[in-house]
Amino acid sequence: MSDPRRNFYFSASTQYSNAGDALINRELLRLLRGYGSLEVASAGAPDSFLEEILVQPEEVVCHSKLRLMAKLIWRAASSWRSSRQYLVLTPGDPPGGIASGDLVRAVLFPLLWLLRVRIIKVGASVSRMDDRRLRLESWLSRFMHFYGIRDDGSVGRADRFGFSNHEYCPDLAFNLHMKEGGAGGRSTLISLREDNLNPTEVEQLHGRVRDLVFELADGSADADIGFISQVTRDDEPMKRLSHAWRGSEEYAFAINSISGLESAYSGARLVISNRLHVILLAASCGAMPVCVPTGNKNRKITDLLSSVGLGSLIATGSSLGTSPEVCRNQLANVFSGQRQYLHEVLSRRLEDC
Repeated sequence: MSDPRRNFYFSASTQYSNAGDALINRELLRLLRGYGSLEVASAGAPDSFLEEILVQPEEVVCHSKLRLMAKLIWRAASSWRSSRQYLVLTPGDPPGGIASGDLVRAVLFPLLWLLRVRIIKVGASVSRMDDRRLRLESWLSRFMHFYGIRDDGSVGRADRFGFSNHEYCPDLAFNLHMKEGGAGGRSTLISLREDNLNPTEVEQLHGRVRDLVFELADGSADADIGFISQVTRDDEPMKRLSHAWRGSEEYAFAINSISGLESAYSGARLVISNRLHVILLAASCGAMPVCVPTGNKNRKITDLLSSVGLGSLIATGSSLGTSPEVCRNQLANVFSGQRQYLHEVLSRRLEDC
């Protein structure tokens, strides 16, 4: 019997105002096309988002997730000999507690498993899940074909809670090819999330960032500095920071397209952030990224950077602890190695029939 055709079913439901989510969804679909065909439910996603993640018009087969699932179940029941069906879960970092959607999955996953549907998730982190959610997720993983986890800390938690069919799989942003440049740029870009911090933590974060800029940007805390919001809910905090730091909001830029962000980061020498995909996208554009975590609030970022050998990008206190030149030399090797490993894991998991 010849190798069955692979059909991947994907719902484009995610945070439409988060360019980092758009990035990892785009890269996931780009990778899957190398192994089979895509059938996408638009699931309320605006046309601009579908264009951003490069969904082709012919790949959108319906608007409703329910209709996509009905088509998947029918195809699995009627065509299992000639094709193999995959339900592709949204990549990224799921919430910490149990939600109604998780209870739906608890009913759906065993049914799909009986119908030989292969359920895959790539680029997951379980660092925010509470114990109840972890126990449920562990049970659900028994019915999954592949649970790709993007950092060693999450892999360790999954091991302790008895997950099945899981292994380390690099973050999808590592599928990006690193570009040369950036090191010669003059600007410093700051992109911070503050919605998970209290006022004291915000004030401390701003002080640490100012000290870092003074240390790393040629001894000047005000030269060529811009403030980027890569996620819509960061718009107002970055405007306030621009006004407090530079006396005007004109230095704050809301950019939610991947191409716009690539253009901004490619012209930067330094990008300081506490968002994972700001750091990885900036690095791919040739800028020097610095992570400024606050306690355990950014555990998924620090775990991932440490996992891949980029712990030197994490600023402890108000200093980097190593030279930018050392960090830049590490970045190219890490991106190349992680990208290769990402392809190896997906090839092994998706070609396993």
